[in-house]
Amino acid sequence: MNKLRIILIAILLLLLAVIHVMLEKGVVDTSEINKNVSNSGGYNLYISKGENPEKVYLRDLSNEIRYEWTLPETSKNQGYHHVTPFSDGSLIITKEQLPNTIGDYIVLDKDSSVLNTIEVPDLYSHHDSEPLEDGSILGLFLRQVEVEYRGNTIPVIDDVIARVTAGGEIIESVSLYEIYKDTTVFKDKLARAHQHSLNPETNMALDIRFKKLQVPGYDFFHSNSIELIKKDIPGVARKGDWLVSVRNIDSAVIIRPETQTVVWEWGSGEVAKPHYATIINGDTLLYFDNGRDEKQTRAIEVDMVEKEIVWQYGQKQG
Repeated sequence: MNKLRIILIAILLLLLAVIHVMLEKGVVDTSEINKNVSNSGGYNLYISKGENPEKVYLRDLSNEIRYEWTLPETSKNQGYHHVTPFSDGSLIITKEQLPNTIGDYIVLDKDSSVLNTIEVPDLYSHHDSEPLEDGSILGLFLRQVEVEYRGNTIPVIDDVIARVTAGGEIIESVSLYEIYKDTTVFKDKLARAHQHSLNPETNMALDIRFKKLQVPGYDFFHSNSIELIKKDIPGVARKGDWLVSVRNIDSAVIIRPETQTVVWEWGSGEVAKPHYATIINGDTLLYFDNGRDEKQTRAIEVDMVEKEIVWQYGQKQG
């Protein structure tokens, strides 16, 4: 076994030496490599989970830290999920909804001091939020609904999209349960959740998995991003509509809050357990496909009018 290890190490060293010589003699054109890995600029803003205390970092694409904020310490059962910046250097941070979490959002100034803690009654924040120009916050929330099915009460986690004030008052809201409760997709999930509730030892598919959050129940929707539509997209959406990524129905949907209806939907059969839907170039959907069924993750762009993938980047077993 030791001889085999020595031979493998020797082969690896030989390969490294050959590559070095090729680079020295110009056999490999490094300028072309650099072109392929170039980027379009910008910054990355993220929460450093695992640090104590946790921090928010702003890094450039050379991985240099340009600014950092320190988050308030939390108990073992609390955490932070998503961060969005304001133009003045302050941040709004969505809290993770774990047992005993207090409050839905906190607002920090540029010096990491807490400016505000926002708590929305009877709803529990998760994943994503967007501060709007009028001072309100568009966010994703959880609540529990109890659904009667064949004499059995099934606890379901309802995803609620709501616009709230800085004081936590609900201005308007839409329930995914109310939108989907009469659809074939929902009824199929309900039947499978019913079977699981009768025999809890059986395995559950990811799209209905029972979760013990502040509102325990079967996770039929699992929305993970929210975005306000900033201008009309002819044939697709109007300014003021809401773009939501709903992981457990494999879809990005556009909801019209005034009518409580879905006006555009794409993804089912094309992506698997997707994340983070956002609009670029006015009428193109940029979407991350987790690809759990095909074991292939992809970043894709979708023509929202034609509902066709126009670009993708991904890797098998990625």
